[in-house]
Amino acid sequence: MIKFSMVDVESVTSSVPRSNFDEAALDTLADMILESGGILKPLVLKNTGFEQYSVFDGHFEYYAAVRAREKNPREGETVNAFIILPENESAVVKQAATLTSFMNKDSVAAAKTEMPQLIEAMPSNGLIQQVEKLLYRQQASLDEQLKTINEKLDKLIPPPPPPKPNLLTATKQEIIEAMKNEKQADSAWNAIEHWKQEGRVLSWDNLKKSIKSKEHKIKNFAEGTYKKLQEVADIPHQ
Repeated sequence: MIKFSMVDVESVTSSVPRSNFDEAALDTLADMILESGGILKPLVLKNTGFEQYSVFDGHFEYYAAVRAREKNPREGETVNAFIILPENESAVVKQAATLTSFMNKDSVAAAKTEMPQLIEAMPSNGLIQQVEKLLYRQQASLDEQLKTINEKLDKLIPPPPPPKPNLLTATKQEIIEAMKNEKQADSAWNAIEHWKQEGRVLSWDNLKKSIKSKEHKIKNFAEGTYKKLQEVADIPHQ
């Protein structure tokens, strides 16, 4: 047997965290509960002790009832619910699974067919405006959540590295910024300028000669500076 009753909101608990639901949506439904004096879809509760219950179905509605009680402790003290007795729990679980299966198949078509008539039948007491407000808040909440996700993704995915300077056309300042070491950049710039002189060719092979070659040696241009320059810069024709 399933018993219909009005139960104290404080006597009910839920295994689903409140944070799973949009607070703005809960707030709007709470206003509707207080205005109409109950929930259109009663909670389905399991009896867990003397006048103690847990939510079997209707976790969103439960938290809306909690919010209604927060807003108006007197008017929102109780909530309408179906209470499953222990001896009926197995049968109710089977029934719920069957109903869920049918609803998953038919709910979209039913909503398309029935929603215009339901909206037209609603009294002009502000309920339609409240539904529109609820939908607007839900959309705003989704937009905010999407923005937060994108911000987190931006932090997780590093920005692409800046393009490497072309040593054939780069300025000394660009070399300094790329190498992030002014002393290394000075010796690298001297080596670059040496090989850009008329009759010489700026290439990685020739720059390497500036490390040890007596003829082309550049002061302070060593193996570490050469490798660092290769990491941060480019010579396109090679």
